[in-house]
Amino acid sequence: MNRFGDLFLIFDDGTVHMLDVGAGMLKQVAKSRDEFCDKVDENDNANDWFMIPLVDQLFAAGMTLKEGQCYSYKLPPVLGGNYTVENTCVLTIAGHYGAYGSIHSQIKDVPDGGQVVIRDK
Repeated sequence: MNRFGDLFLIFDDGTVHMLDVGAGMLKQVAKSRDEFCDKVDENDNANDWFMIPLVDQLFAAGMTLKEGQCYSYKLPPVLGGNYTVENTCVLTIAGHYGAYGSIHSQIKDVPDGGQVVIRDK
């Protein structure tokens, strides 16, 4: 898990996938654990997967995490929110997953560009 609650999952076939919670996307990032370990050091993968530049900016702005917390978004990326310090807040990990589970459930059938109203459940 990165500091934004995104998960790295190993499937039964050994492939490694990243669940981007904010964007609501699951994508394969490597064919195996070994390949994942190699790919972390390639290009900007570590910065992208672990959001290192944004985490550094958040830390510099005084936004630190306590145990059981992760960074989250005020306006979800899936709804057009930006990956910026200004759009970031701190939530419990459970609160983050609960909120995003609800959001993704509510918008799963909305076509790209469609309007939504998110309700608190």
